[in-house]
Amino acid sequence: MGSIPCITIAQMDSKKPSRLDLLGSLQRKRGMIKTAVLMLLLGFLALGHASGPAKEVAKEPSYGQVDISRTRVLHGKRWTEQVGAGADFIQGMKHRPYPRPEGGGEGCVITVSPSKGRELKWLDAGAHIDLNGGSSVDVKLHPKRRGGMILYDDNSRSLATYVPGKTYVVEGHGGPEVGPFKAEVVAPPILHLLEPKLDGGPTDRSKDLKLRWNGRGSGEVYVMISASEHKYGFEHGATEVLSTKICHCVFEDDGEATIPASALSQLPKMPRGRSSLVYGPYFVITRQNVTKFKARGLSDGGTFRASSSVAGNVELK
Repeated sequence: MGSIPCITIAQMDSKKPSRLDLLGSLQRKRGMIKTAVLMLLLGFLALGHASGPAKEVAKEPSYGQVDISRTRVLHGKRWTEQVGAGADFIQGMKHRPYPRPEGGGEGCVITVSPSKGRELKWLDAGAHIDLNGGSSVDVKLHPKRRGGMILYDDNSRSLATYVPGKTYVVEGHGGPEVGPFKAEVVAPPILHLLEPKLDGGPTDRSKDLKLRWNGRGSGEVYVMISASEHKYGFEHGATEVLSTKICHCVFEDDGEATIPASALSQLPKMPRGRSSLVYGPYFVITRQNVTKFKARGLSDGGTFRASSSVAGNVELK
């Protein structure tokens, strides 16, 4: 592999509570966010936001996302496997591809998001969303309202299996703010991370970080390392997050890649935190298949994603 490019993007600021503020409060109330909802949050966290009054939904960008995911997660020193599904629909959000270097190709991008992000409005897509995958999956995702957010997830936790190669179908029947939609996606092969060992020693930000996984020979994998600089004290029910730096990388799914020190060194030095997206540093590597769909009320449409990931807190030194 040649040299990996790295660029830095600074996000806009405003005086409204951000998704990070809301997440901190939500996690204190609910504990660990279910895996698929976590993947939704990872997908939305570092993208551009916009604000506007609720009565002008049609004039604001809006976007939806439905996920089914299988994630191997490190909690402290213990590994667990989590399978889940979730969805949310947001006004003030546009669909954007995963951050990558200008011109495309492999590489890393650093985004910087201040805690006081722009205002978002979660949209009502109806009483439930159906997710089917043949005889092994028949799930209804129900809305849960927390801290201004509407998050659809599996109340019964009946989604117990993730089957690579299986076709999953999602169907929304419509609600006050989002119309009916239907989409299907094929679940990709399960991703196994070989290096680095997330439960091993700290990550040296002054050195390149070598990655190895069971590459499938085609497609891409996405890597994210997030680190939130925060201070103790409470704002909006959560420890105040000053800013979040995220290293996003895109690599060919060939089983080997390197995150350059030029990217890692831009992240803050931080000890291994709690099992929390907010208090990181948090590492995620994901293989996914994506299908787009359209619905009334979603100016930028939506995506239905099937993902296999490995995630956990890390230490940055």
